Amino acid sequence: MSEHADPQSSVDDTATPVIQTTPSQLLQPVPVGSGAKQCRCHDCHTRLREGQQIGLYAYRLAEADRWDMARVFCRDCTPEQLAGPTLGVAELLGTGTLGTVSYSAIRSHQLCIAEVLTRRVSPPTEGSHP
Repeated sequence: MSEHADPQSSVDDTATPVIQTTPSQLLQPVPVGSGAKQCRCHDCHTRLREGQQIGLYAYRLAEADRWDMARVFCRDCTPEQLAGPTLGVAELLGTGTLGTVSYSAIRSHQLCIAEVLTRRVSPPTEGSHP
């Protein structure tokens, strides 16, 4: 049996980065905003509504197993780059769509982020000290 390299298995620098999370967080909706229908852009404070395309910034400390959704942005304010990677923190810029999750047992609903696409990722091994 020969050991020829498969040309399709080579490392691709443009490949989509892998984001690690726990299964329970992956399957839970990510709530945003201060109330059931309240969500505003972090920069310009425009009210964001269900169905709108948004930008997002999330982070995860190296020793943590959960991502924290820190900021949401309107389409116009969504940053193109991470400001400066922080050593020991995984950071993520992405886009998504605002949706609503309904909790019928308690007759409540919450804005959440759906259809998330990753734009930029900084692993916890890169960056400068906070």
